[in-house]
Amino acid sequence: MSLPNLGSLTVANASITSLDFQSQLHLVRKRKGNIVCLDSFNFDDIGCAVGSGCFITGGKLLFTNFDGKNSLHILDRNGLGLIIIELDGYPMDVATYNSTIVLVTIRYRGIQIINVDTNMCGRYIYLGHFYAIQCENRNIWTSTGEATIYRIDIEGHLLQSFNVDFVARQIALNITGEHMFYSALTSDKIYTLSKSKDAKQALFYTCLDKNTFHGLAVDCNGKILIADTNSNCIRSISEDGKNVETILSIDDGISKPDHLQFNSTTNELLVLSVAKGSIQIYKLI
Repeated sequence: MSLPNLGSLTVANASITSLDFQSQLHLVRKRKGNIVCLDSFNFDDIGCAVGSGCFITGGKLLFTNFDGKNSLHILDRNGLGLIIIELDGYPMDVATYNSTIVLVTIRYRGIQIINVDTNMCGRYIYLGHFYAIQCENRNIWTSTGEATIYRIDIEGHLLQSFNVDFVARQIALNITGEHMFYSALTSDKIYTLSKSKDAKQALFYTCLDKNTFHGLAVDCNGKILIADTNSNCIRSISEDGKNVETILSIDDGISKPDHLQFNSTTNELLVLSVAKGSIQIYKLI
């Protein structure tokens, strides 16, 4: 018995841009390269709200609590395996220093070491009132409540101090850790500093139409990434600040993003939305 000829099958090059919250893999095709969504989950899945986060060893994530509790939360990348680390103050920001150490800024107290191998709190390396903190290539940059930005080492030695025009609530570093970008909590402007002795605050970029962003990171190619909260997208700014490209939008599952963290080792971007209670991980390829 012969089967009838049903014609030929043609495979079309269709872009996959939809995104759900079931940790399914999606490929988002863009003009320059691709972006893969690896994992996503909601605050409801972990039973609390979180404020800022970072990638840590073992393929896990670490977040600050955003429910007013003095704690950090360690999770698997799918939102499971919750571990709570109790602190003696309210956490403002976190940054990965190396495979073992995470640094956390604790309001009105200082910068504390967290050992992510043992999940134990260590010593304070610097006392004071700090907000944002970022580490890259053993360079530690942090902002104070007195509109000052410090560069310190892991022993707590003050290496450089910069007086700026406002309290920096967002900090991002290039891959060497020697060039820093920063802004206010919600702003339309990005400023920059370097570790050179004569470095001064310089305006790097101003958003068009006074649009504001809330979330700042730098990728492996030196491009600055901003979370455009009101426009529901992630934008990429060239190193010279002249070219801007939307790399993720609401069509890709981005909604009210307000925190970014980039992992220069794995080329992954953490996108957090406090307003929507969502956490997403994208890989830039």
